[in-house]
Amino acid sequence: MSFSRVTRQALQVLALLAVAALLAPTVYWRTRPVLRLYVWDGYFSPTIINWFELQNRVRVKVTTYSSNEEMLARVKVSWDEFDVIMPSNYMVDQMRRYHLLQRMDEAGVPNIRNLSADSLNGNVVPPGEEYYGIPYLGNYAGIGYNKRRVTSPPTTWAQFFSMATATTYGPRLSLLDQPRETIGLALLALGHSPNSRDPHELDQVRQMLQDQSAAGRPTFVMEDGRDLLLARKTSLLATWSPEVALAEAADADIGYIMPSDGSILTVDTLAIPSSSSHQDLAMKFIDYVLQPDIAKKVTEFSGYANSLKRELVPVPADLGRTPSFAVPPTGKSYVLTDVGDAQYLYDTIWTEYRKQQGPQ
Repeated sequence: MSFSRVTRQALQVLALLAVAALLAPTVYWRTRPVLRLYVWDGYFSPTIINWFELQNRVRVKVTTYSSNEEMLARVKVSWDEFDVIMPSNYMVDQMRRYHLLQRMDEAGVPNIRNLSADSLNGNVVPPGEEYYGIPYLGNYAGIGYNKRRVTSPPTTWAQFFSMATATTYGPRLSLLDQPRETIGLALLALGHSPNSRDPHELDQVRQMLQDQSAAGRPTFVMEDGRDLLLARKTSLLATWSPEVALAEAADADIGYIMPSDGSILTVDTLAIPSSSSHQDLAMKFIDYVLQPDIAKKVTEFSGYANSLKRELVPVPADLGRTPSFAVPPTGKSYVLTDVGDAQYLYDTIWTEYRKQQGPQ
């Protein structure tokens, strides 16, 4: 065998080894287990996700949704598609009835001990249900507005949902595109419980929303509400208070009102679909974000208050004075609950309301 042939073979071997060395990290990365999150947008920063990946030698795939209804519809028809989801508190019992959630245990999620007593008192999720949906990030609904365009903002939900407000602002009045929350706020505007199952009270809501729509055809927003407010495309909106806090931080012309007739507390929970094939890894992620240092970073990134004990995660000084931590007057705080068979009334009202609004 000639020297040149030996040299060529050696070079070929070296080349193959070099290619293998270059590909090894990619192959190693792709063969890692994949944890699939189906969560609200804007909660978990890339840094928080990356830390979990490095600590546990896994990959995390994040998919987001914009409403509980969207999440529920997809989880119902999916099989082994997601491992961690974040249903709002009032959805937990409903999803339990559909057998969609896997029960966790304290051994798998020991950091549940970090939760505050208020989040485990049975008001946020039904007693005993916390291991199906662990309360995590909460917020109240409030009113955001542009100070230059709204000189006398409504101070109650009754004023917000009035025909006069709809007539004044028309499509620059925006509501949350969340049927359960918006109908709950409309019930508050009428002096009723936001969890009413009374057909007569719900019929009053139907009429009020129809009148409002006829007067001004308000628009609907989700996570885009903050951007629309900042872009002057809406002047007055009902939304989650932390969204207004983020808008205020970016524009001094943005104002906020916590209505005097009360508000709804919504708490997004950490849950595992019963169809998940990575339930142990899912519990490890949930336990990870229940660590005080991680929960603190989640709150700082998202603006949403977490459910951990305040002695473990004090309220960040720069957020404590913002709408993110605004609370309603004493006795005016309400938590949405599953309304059982009355849900069809809520669904009917919302379908009629959106149909009356037409395409947007």
